[in-house]
Amino acid sequence: MNKSLRFSILGIFLIIFGGYLPSAAHAGPSAQSGTVVLSQIKDNPCNGGGVVSAGGGRAAYLCLGWKGVQGMIDVPVKSWVTSPEYPLVGVPFKIGIGVVPNYLRAQFPPSNITFSNEIRFFGYRTEIRLVPIKPASWFDWSFNGTIDYELGDSLSYTTIENPLDKFGANLVVPSFFTDPMISSASTHDSDFYPLLTDKIGDLFPGVDTVIFSAFAPSSSYHAKNPTTYKGEPAFRLEVTSEYLVQARAKWDSYQEWESVKVGEKTECRPGPSSSGNIECMAIVGGWWQPGHYVTVDIYNYQWGAPHSASATDWVNAYPDNLERSTIDTNKVAWPDGSIHDHVPILIYQAQPLLQKP
Repeated sequence: MNKSLRFSILGIFLIIFGGYLPSAAHAGPSAQSGTVVLSQIKDNPCNGGGVVSAGGGRAAYLCLGWKGVQGMIDVPVKSWVTSPEYPLVGVPFKIGIGVVPNYLRAQFPPSNITFSNEIRFFGYRTEIRLVPIKPASWFDWSFNGTIDYELGDSLSYTTIENPLDKFGANLVVPSFFTDPMISSASTHDSDFYPLLTDKIGDLFPGVDTVIFSAFAPSSSYHAKNPTTYKGEPAFRLEVTSEYLVQARAKWDSYQEWESVKVGEKTECRPGPSSSGNIECMAIVGGWWQPGHYVTVDIYNYQWGAPHSASATDWVNAYPDNLERSTIDTNKVAWPDGSIHDHVPILIYQAQPLLQKP
C-alpha cells in the first residue's frame, strides 16, 4: 500500500470514529486570575485620588476606586467656643476646639463591577476613613493639631497644668468657668472618623478636640493683625489639624471565573482495562490500538459559586506614599456659616471706658 493510500484510509477512520476521540482542552484564563485581582484591591483599594472641593470653602477627599466605583468623605471643619463666652483682659479663660457635625458626610455608592474572565463583584464600594494623628512635635497632648498666633501680640495659651503665662504669672482658671461643650467627628460616625488608640505605622493617633487655657493682658483691640468678628477686632488663632486617609474595599458578594465541571463523556484509552478486557480501538501516534473505555469529566470556564460579603483591611490611601496619604486642614466655621482659616478670639476690656474709642 503506498503512502498516499494509507493516509486516505486513516482519514476515513478518523471521521468514522471521531466520536471516540478525546476533546481538546478548553482554552481559558489561569485559575489564579481572580486571586490576582483580589490581591491588587487588597493592597490598594483607593487606587488613586486626592483632595477636592466640597463647596463653600470646604474640602473632601476622593478615592477613585476600581472600575470607577468612587468614594468621598468630607474633611472636618472646626468650631470653637470660649468659657466664659466673653473673656476679659487679665483673666484666664478656656478655649475649646471641636468640629461641626453638620459638615460631615461619607459617600460610598455601591456598584456591580466585572473584571472580564477574572472576577466580578456585587454591591462593591470604596470606603474611606479619616484618622486624626497628632504632630510629632506635640507629645504633651493628644490633639491632632497645632495652634499658632502672631508672636508679639497679647494672646497666649497653654495646655499644661499649673501653667504660667508668657510674663511668668500663674494661669489659674477660675473654678466657675466650665469646660466648653465641643463635638468630635467620631460621634458623628466612628467607622469613618475614628479615634484610634494603637500606633499606626510611624504615626501616633490623636483626637480631634482640645480644651486649653488662654490669657490676654490687653483687649483684642490691640491685636497686631486683627480679624473682625462681631464687628470688633479679634486675635487670630490658627489651628491646623492633620488626618491620615485610609481606604478599604467592601462588597456584598463576588464570583470568580473558574473551570467548572459541566458534564461527563466516555473515551477510549489504549491498553486493556483493569480487568484485562479489550473494549475499543484507540488512536495512538496515528495508529489504531486495542483499548478500553473510561469516563472523564468535562470542564468549562464560567462564573463559580458566589462568595459571601467581605471587606479588605484598612490601608493608607497611597500605600507607598505616607505624605500623599495625609491631609492638613485649617478650616473653621463661623456662626454665620462662612468658612475661614482661623479662629477669632475677642477679648473685652473690663472697664470699657478706659479703652481707646
